[in-house]
Amino acid sequence: MTRPRSLNSQMDLVRFGILLACLLGLMVVLELQLSDAHIGSRVSRETQADIERWSAELGRLEPQMGRTAGKGRLPVAVRIRLLDLMGATNVVSIDIHSSNGHKVWSLNGAPRSLPLSRRTASAIGKWQPFPSPAEVASVAPLLSVRMSVPAAGSGAYQVTLYFAPAVLAGALRSVTSTLGVIFFSFTVIALAAGVAYRAWRTRNAEARMATLSQLDRLTGIPHRTTFITRLDSLMTQGEALENGLAIMFIDLRRFSEINQRSGTEAADHVLRVVALRLKMAGKATGLIARLGGDHFAVIDEGLGAEDAATDRAARILELIRQPIDWPDGQLRMAANIGVALAPRDGRDRGTLMKHADLALQHAKALGTNQIAVFSPASGEHYQARRALERLVLDAVEDEGFTLHYQPIIDMRNGKIAGFEALLRLMAKDASQVSPADFVPLLEHLGKIENVGRWVIARACAFARHWPAGVKVAVNLSPLQFGSGNLPDDVATILAKTGCPAARLELEVTENLVLDRTRHVHDQLQRLQRMGIAIVLDDFGTGYSSLSYLCQFAFDKIKIDQEFIRGASNSSRARGILRTIAALARRFDLPVTAEGVETPAQVELVRTLKCQFAQGYLFSRPVPEADVASLILHDFTDASGQHIPPQPAQRPRLVVVGT
Repeated sequence: MTRPRSLNSQMDLVRFGILLACLLGLMVVLELQLSDAHIGSRVSRETQADIERWSAELGRLEPQMGRTAGKGRLPVAVRIRLLDLMGATNVVSIDIHSSNGHKVWSLNGAPRSLPLSRRTASAIGKWQPFPSPAEVASVAPLLSVRMSVPAAGSGAYQVTLYFAPAVLAGALRSVTSTLGVIFFSFTVIALAAGVAYRAWRTRNAEARMATLSQLDRLTGIPHRTTFITRLDSLMTQGEALENGLAIMFIDLRRFSEINQRSGTEAADHVLRVVALRLKMAGKATGLIARLGGDHFAVIDEGLGAEDAATDRAARILELIRQPIDWPDGQLRMAANIGVALAPRDGRDRGTLMKHADLALQHAKALGTNQIAVFSPASGEHYQARRALERLVLDAVEDEGFTLHYQPIIDMRNGKIAGFEALLRLMAKDASQVSPADFVPLLEHLGKIENVGRWVIARACAFARHWPAGVKVAVNLSPLQFGSGNLPDDVATILAKTGCPAARLELEVTENLVLDRTRHVHDQLQRLQRMGIAIVLDDFGTGYSSLSYLCQFAFDKIKIDQEFIRGASNSSRARGILRTIAALARRFDLPVTAEGVETPAQVELVRTLKCQFAQGYLFSRPVPEADVASLILHDFTDASGQHIPPQPAQRPRLVVVGT
């Protein structure tokens, strides 16, 4: 059986530590052997120094000792001095005899650590002698040195000093050995501590690596593999299925737009913030995971009821939609959430995830910021969406889109002031596909920039044949600003088609202005400097405020059709319309009222002093062939009432060249 790599590393470290300890021990032994010569030399030097010191000191004590030679005893001061000297040297014993051989004084081994002074004179009689020279000699050989101190008359004192060089050498060697042992022990302990610390760090590193391997590096939450493992585990637990659980698939919208417009750093910041908000909305028993890209997933245990799961999804959606601060301005996200419940929608991981994905596709089909819970109808919606995707991709590949034009009427004279170019897609059964269905899909598939360029080019090529003063308006998706090439693309199209820049109007929505990034505003200003009018579309919806008109100098605003439709039976809507119209006049901005469908709404628009109007009352969007008759039509009668054109009055217009 092969050991793990980390275990082999630890074993190698232990072997190295043992080898190093043995080498250090050998070095200590060699040091002790080599130090014997040094110790012997040191003992000889110290003994010779002590002999010289004693000789000098006895010479100084000679007068005092000579005066008492006949008395057979030494003065107290002399004895104290000799005791002090023994304590300061390596003499282990001293014998003093008179000239006739009588022992005058003797003392065995006063240690250095117990030197005596004059204060100890009274304690001399109580001195506890150390081992005698004979006892010391039984353990180690002694070195005796005889000295003679002259006394009064013809006598002299005989002083014998005893040294124990082997004892001194042993003491020095003991100190050296002790230091070696201490050093060796410290080394072994340090090595053991190092091995233990390395093993601890290895275990911690392995534990951390195991944890990190389960997390997404960017957001710090579990990744797809961890999500699947956890869901597999829960689906095999009878208790989990009995209590119920919900899984939610979350798809961020506008993420690719932010990535293109504000850069990858902003996109990464969005993902981290969304992950944090999902953790805030989750439960301790749940799991938040990033499946990849801008897709997240949530497992909520004990959440088997559809109403409870929908409430939790709504809370998550609310958190995701909150603005995200960024140096270039606030970033706003949208999302769709698909929910599947266990065991109702599946008792195994594969089925449950498939149904959650179908619910997510259903939510996307419903629009942005929508929540869908799986039902048998979700599969039908998924199949319909897949079919629509194929239709859209085929139209992009084969240029299967067309443009229809809806007139914009000048309310001051009843003449056509311009047309709004509207993208249309025909289904295989010859029915029209709603732009609300295929335009978001173009954005999701990353095809909106290419299609957007085609729309501008086609509209400009067609509008160059119109009479002077008749303009063409084209809607822009926020994603068309992502690459930063929009002004250059428009300039190229105008040069190629020969369409005057003053004839083109570009309509942007409030969502684009909400981002307030320098990247977007710079492009809008470049387009304006080219002579193109910038129109704020659908004013009054979403997050409308006076600040938008302060942030950018728009050339025109369009009032959303919902306000026009609601004004007939809502005084609140009429009040909002009056406020918007007054605000536009204050900023000297022309106003276009959208969704005009009845004569009463025409009168309302005239009362509000809106300069332009657009709606089914005047004309539905028509193909290129029917535009000429609309340009020639006068939309007012003799009394000033607006009269829509009759189909029989529309001559067909053949466009020569593009």
